Amino acid sequence: MNTDFDLLREYAERQSEEAFATLVSRYLNLVYSAALRKTGDPHAAQEITQAVFIILARKAKSLGPKIILSGWLYHTTRLTAANYLRTEIRRARREQEAYMQSLANETESNPWPQIAPLLEDAMGRLGERDRHALVLRFLDGKNLEEVGAALGVSADAAKMRVNRAVEKLRVVFSKRGITVSAGAIIGAVSINSVQAAPTGLAALTVGAATKGAVATASTAALANSTLQTMTWWKLKTAAAVAAALLAVGGATSLIVSQSKIGRVNWWSNSSANSALLIVPQKSVGPVRADMTIPQVIAALGQPDKRTGNFLHYVRSGFSVISNPDNDSLRAIFCGDSLGRNGPMTRAFKGRTREGIGMGSTRAEVIAAYGTPSDTRAAAINESLQYETLGLTFTLSEGKVVYLVVNF
Repeated sequence: MNTDFDLLREYAERQSEEAFATLVSRYLNLVYSAALRKTGDPHAAQEITQAVFIILARKAKSLGPKIILSGWLYHTTRLTAANYLRTEIRRARREQEAYMQSLANETESNPWPQIAPLLEDAMGRLGERDRHALVLRFLDGKNLEEVGAALGVSADAAKMRVNRAVEKLRVVFSKRGITVSAGAIIGAVSINSVQAAPTGLAALTVGAATKGAVATASTAALANSTLQTMTWWKLKTAAAVAAALLAVGGATSLIVSQSKIGRVNWWSNSSANSALLIVPQKSVGPVRADMTIPQVIAALGQPDKRTGNFLHYVRSGFSVISNPDNDSLRAIFCGDSLGRNGPMTRAFKGRTREGIGMGSTRAEVIAAYGTPSDTRAAAINESLQYETLGLTFTLSEGKVVYLVVNF
């Protein structure tokens, strides 16, 4: 049987549609299932699947013989699905009651409905080799000998890596309020993680990837956006490695400093000069990423208004959003969601440790965080997104009026 790399080379050098179709048939279900878990929308999952294989077709020449294609496709699916969902989050700023209702009557005997919506985000918190090990073992269906061969280790070492990676997933789920054993995670993921893609999607995907004109404009745009994200991640990683080599001592002190900052969570309504500290992906004032909604209410008090998954603290200028399937935090929307210098923008006093908050200029944001990973301009507004920080700034007339902190 031809290896993945043989098929990639056959497609890259001879544009063999048959070779590419074989790759699609091998990994279609893996890609589609990951996209479906991330979005919860079969239509979106199909579009993401096509985009991922378009990306594969374009990157085929650059993928080397040591590529673990299932892991590469899984990671690309996560990036593509994240790009897709960013559009949904922007939509939620104007229509904040569009999230799904929480899943009802979950039972401890079947943890899959609880962990499925969180699986992709949890996998994203793992290192690349841990993620590859889980994809190979449970999503690609390899035995431990095959996992070890792909990773360049023994079967026993592969087993230890898989077990450690599963334990890391269990800890992540626990922080989200889901108590489940490592064995239950293995059983649930093994049985449920890969689903059959819809009939006809394979042929549609091959056509979209090998004959670009077949793809819809939105699918092509999604593929292009993910390619840009992949390039940005590669450059970001290279820059981080270079910086670490040049300043090991400085990096150590910075980590200690950031750790101390991450514990500074405070709240005061008594002083007009008080400001909430924003720590990306960790906290906004007393609201921490690992909190449940009841814990948020205990810290902040009852919201001024509650709609669906949103707690609106209007007088403080922000809204707390939970995930649609449970009470864990998804994001905090600060300021005016319509991108105006409205009362919520004026009410929000939060600042990042770099001093960025409402009223900060575009130049100040870029000076603090560098070039955005994505920039979107509208008629009167502009959005600057920083993917790795989970921050998005919306500017009106060159000043920040809206800030999204994703957890």
